[in-house]
Amino acid sequence: MKNIYLYLLPILTHLLTVSLSAQTASDTVFLLKDNNHKIYIEPNKNDVKYRSFVKESRDNKILDLPAKWVPLHVHKGNYYVYEPCDLGTNTSIYLSKNQIYFYGFELNNYKLNSKLKKVEDSHYGLSYIDLDKKIVSVDIYIIDKLKMVSIFKYQTQEEKISYQLMIDQNKINEFQMIVNECTDNKVPEFTFETVDYQKLIKEAK
Repeated sequence: MKNIYLYLLPILTHLLTVSLSAQTASDTVFLLKDNNHKIYIEPNKNDVKYRSFVKESRDNKILDLPAKWVPLHVHKGNYYVYEPCDLGTNTSIYLSKNQIYFYGFELNNYKLNSKLKKVEDSHYGLSYIDLDKKIVSVDIYIIDKLKMVSIFKYQTQEEKISYQLMIDQNKINEFQMIVNECTDNKVPEFTFETVDYQKLIKEAK
């Protein structure tokens, strides 16, 4: 009888693996699917794709703020992390005591003009010197303390303002991922919803 169990065990293990793989595939939600282009919601939050967002560094926190940040996006009212076709369209951020780093297609780092400080509860600020030797002010607003969803607001000396929705790198597994799969050629990026950043900041106060 023991020999029969030893014989059946590899077979049963294989069947279980195939069954779970089939279930995972059937659970995949496709936002676009044709012969050359697939965009889908990754059902497994422990998938290896999440590791591509992880940046190693010495510092995990600056003051009481996470040091490493990943872009977040909105689709049908829900937050998602995103694996694009073109990595240059998805810029992560790393904060250190003296510099700010932007990880896109390539790494750009800038010296801080003023170090990170806490302005008020859930609001932080810093500034850095850009490539044109001009000062860019950065305000960081935490709009969800539990999941550390935050808004980075950038303002140049010319009063040009831009925003970025971000999440603490250590929290990415709490969100599903939209994957824009491209293997051979570049394909259009997925279009996410436009975010009313000022409204979110106001509602979080």
